[in-house]
Amino acid sequence: MKILQVIKIALLIVVLAEEIRNARNYKKVIVKLSEIKKGIDTPQKINTLREIRKNQIDFLKTL
Repeated sequence: MKILQVIKIALLIVVLAEEIRNARNYKKVIVKLSEIKKGIDTPQKINTLREIRKNQIDFLKTL
């Protein structure tokens, strides 16, 4: 379970870095920071993971 949490937090950091790089939505950046601080155990965990996957796909399309 600890390994999964570390992976999830690492993915959040990757998405956070992309949001900061784009600097287009400061609210999203603040939300990501708060999720990392909480350690990903939030009620919106499933939605967050879907959003992470979507953001990663969007990021890969920009490469």
